[in-house]
Amino acid sequence: MCHGPEDTDDWRLLEWAFKEYGLPEAIRTDNGAPFASVGSGGLTRLSVWFIKLGIRPERIELGHPEQNGRHERMHRSLKESTANPPRGDIKLQQVAAEIPKIEYGHDVIVRKVRHNGEIKWKGKLIYVSEALAGEPIALKRKDEHLWEIRFSFYPLGVLNESVGRIIPLPGKQRRELLPMCPV
Repeated sequence: MCHGPEDTDDWRLLEWAFKEYGLPEAIRTDNGAPFASVGSGGLTRLSVWFIKLGIRPERIELGHPEQNGRHERMHRSLKESTANPPRGDIKLQQVAAEIPKIEYGHDVIVRKVRHNGEIKWKGKLIYVSEALAGEPIALKRKDEHLWEIRFSFYPLGVLNESVGRIIPLPGKQRRELLPMCPV
């Protein structure tokens, strides 16, 4: 699966599938690469891309692969659909798709994540995630020393100014499973 730069064959295949069939509301995955990491919010470059497209990353509980049973069904359906001849001209079937720019309201402070995954906050460097390098994140005051941090709609954690680091969200909040579309 897609591990790296956007010019890989896997990444291009995902782009094709999204153009051909549309964007899903969510993508449920396990907790390993390339879908998850140990950085804030568990993000990787791939999950950042999903969020930019408006796709909600859903992660199964650690050690519970049975929560992703539809994944195997997807493989079967994908094999069946790709074995059939293409319908007409594929270019006519594709819809031009651009990744929208992430924008935030006026009630937050926006910081651009540096190439090394850090943001500058009140004169200090705070590590967020290398997966978000070059991306804007939003900080919203929660109380005197706490700030909620998110990338687009995706919560990353809480910046605690007192300790100078981001506190991860509780596991349930971070890995909440939502109903998927019926097969």
